[in-house]
Amino acid sequence: MSSITWKGNRLYQHMGKYDEELGYVQCDENLGKCFLWLKDTCGLLGLNGGHIRGDEFSSMDAAKQKAAASPSAFILHCLWMRNVVKRETLRALDDHWDEISPNLPHGVSKDDLCDRIVRHIEQLPIEKIKDWAGKIRDNMIVSTLMEVAKKLLGG
Repeated sequence: MSSITWKGNRLYQHMGKYDEELGYVQCDENLGKCFLWLKDTCGLLGLNGGHIRGDEFSSMDAAKQKAAASPSAFILHCLWMRNVVKRETLRALDDHWDEISPNLPHGVSKDDLCDRIVRHIEQLPIEKIKDWAGKIRDNMIVSTLMEVAKKLLGG
């Protein structure tokens, strides 16, 4: 469902139809080490798209073998996946509100449902985030939204 791939010394993350740079590896000859610099793609670290140092490696070869599966890359990739799912779910809710709203209990506002959906997504384990991403990819998000909305609204 998701993957991390290399292009030159840069790592890219993929999920469904979404792709974005995850970071890059740069070696410091003075220290004799290479460092993974991860891009703050979600703005969670307050870096405005800047980079933060992640794992370190003894050489570029070691980085090429281990960086994509490193703990820091995994954490930022999971945060990115959750952010993409939230963003695309809210976009689908907005785009299909006229289709979704008649299936909801009377008086439910779009803003209230958006808040509840976001809280729901923020609590999902990463495997469920991957499932949700597949539903977005397969254009099944509207039916999924209706199911989850009924569950969250007690219907």
